Amino acid sequence: MYISRKYKTVTYENRCQIQEMLKTNKSITIMEVAERMNFEYSTIYREIRRGTNEDGVYDAQYAQKQYEISMNNRGRKERIFDKNGEMYKFLRQKLIDECVSPQTALDELKKSGIKTDEQYPSKATLYRMMRRGDFE
Repeated sequence: MYISRKYKTVTYENRCQIQEMLKTNKSITIMEVAERMNFEYSTIYREIRRGTNEDGVYDAQYAQKQYEISMNNRGRKERIFDKNGEMYKFLRQKLIDECVSPQTALDELKKSGIKTDEQYPSKATLYRMMRRGDFE
């Protein structure tokens, strides 16, 4: 019979417990830590890997900081057009109003002299944006 796993998030208190277990008992295995804390083995393994500092020692505060960095980095990133409205308007005019192909629009964009700190978008990016309705 298949038993459904119940995934749990490791909290800061859990991280402190892991740190204490690893500090007091040098010969404890990851499997034993997981069993004592009622977590999946892989969760504890990843947590120890994430929270091991440059000295090779698990540190709960370091692990928490790494977790928070990872949470802040998730989700959709800022798009190139969010930073450069002039480029967006130019491409919208070419693609929607003048009905030119994305490749032609990109060629004209490069000739237009509109500057960007990033790379110009690819043809595939423009097709994807058109399918999503970003230029409507």
